[in-house]
Amino acid sequence: MRWLWALVFLVFLAACAQELPVCSEPYILIDDRCCLDKDNSSICDADEGALGAPERLDCSLCPPQFVTQKEEVIVYRYVCANESVVDKPEKCAQVIASNAGEFRLSKEQDASFIEEFEVRPACRGKFNAAEVLLQYAQRPLSITLQLLDEPEGEWRDVAKPDVKADIFYYIGFCLDCQNLIDLKLESTSAYAIRAVLQYPDYKVYSRELIIDPTPSGLIGKKVCS
Repeated sequence: MRWLWALVFLVFLAACAQELPVCSEPYILIDDRCCLDKDNSSICDADEGALGAPERLDCSLCPPQFVTQKEEVIVYRYVCANESVVDKPEKCAQVIASNAGEFRLSKEQDASFIEEFEVRPACRGKFNAAEVLLQYAQRPLSITLQLLDEPEGEWRDVAKPDVKADIFYYIGFCLDCQNLIDLKLESTSAYAIRAVLQYPDYKVYSRELIIDPTPSGLIGKKVCS
């Protein structure tokens, strides 16, 4: 009986001592054999065919992606000697013709309500400006300054100054003088201005005056430095 147990023990040792094969890439060891694995999936290529093709992802419910591109545009402007702003330097050489003579303005003014309404050339710092002066004889409820941008245009409100004895209002024609003026305009054409005084039962209109900042106008000719 002892020899039978000895034989079983020897068979067990022989089974434990069995060496496994060594597999070189692209082969891998599965159980006790080497098999080809070209795609490095740790699955024998022969077995992958039996598993079927890999499942495709369904992206029909995936949220869309939006790519936003920003384009930077540089715009150049040129300041001419008369403070006019143009998009091409050669335009500075063009003569800016005044259109002041095309305005048809009212000269009527009721002296019992308005003592003085004038537009005078002025300087605000080193920049040309128009000084608008209004003095009234009877105190109104409110004052509105209106501007006409072109001869065939319509009057538009530009300011409602406080009701004081003397109204001074400054209109400039420059790029960087906003802290010195009340209103900024282009210097390439003339304008007309008037004052409207509101009383309890009626309105009183001042005479209409020209503001001409072009090179041939009084404001454009004034030298500020």
